[in-house]
Amino acid sequence: MTAPANKNHKQIGLEFAGYVEWCHQQRAAPRGRVLIALCALRVRLDRSRGRTLTVLSLYSLELHSFKLADVADFVGRVRYTLAHLRESELQDKALMFQWLWEKFKSWSVISSKTEIIRESRDGSQKRTWTYLWSVICNRFEYVHEDANYATLSAGLRGKTVAGMIAQPEQNIDGQPIETYGAPANDKGKGRGKDKGNKSRRPALEN
Repeated sequence: MTAPANKNHKQIGLEFAGYVEWCHQQRAAPRGRVLIALCALRVRLDRSRGRTLTVLSLYSLELHSFKLADVADFVGRVRYTLAHLRESELQDKALMFQWLWEKFKSWSVISSKTEIIRESRDGSQKRTWTYLWSVICNRFEYVHEDANYATLSAGLRGKTVAGMIAQPEQNIDGQPIETYGAPANDKGKGRGKDKGNKSRRPALEN
């Protein structure tokens, strides 16, 4: 971190160079954690302003379509944004529910749950962010079960499984790694198959 390129940086180069020079005068080695702290001080943001910016970025997230990949991407970005907020910093729970409801009320995959929400009264636990978000997240816990079952079933029957490596693994010498259940290389050369040879054992000398 004390490379010339860092000490010539336009924003924090002078602070780096000053700290390194001070360490040389004290006959001490520069500490990496001090340099990291200098970088952190340069990019720090007021907590309240940072919270406001994070909340605005949350509400600006878009759900492009109801394709599984797009929904999964949206859920992941919401989780990432919420990780930067404390629960106490999201006071308007009703607004959060309405924002999420407007995006997922037409998703046919959870239509049975959305009907329950529509029929519930105002103030019901069903009309909350917690309930609707759990419905959406629970859907992804089971969405891959059928595909995983089919893959496991095919593997147990010895059929080709999607995602398997085409070539056997090799060790550092380039030799294939033997695995449990792998077919033998000398298949068809069992006992009684080598009729041309009378015996594999050498004859005893008289």
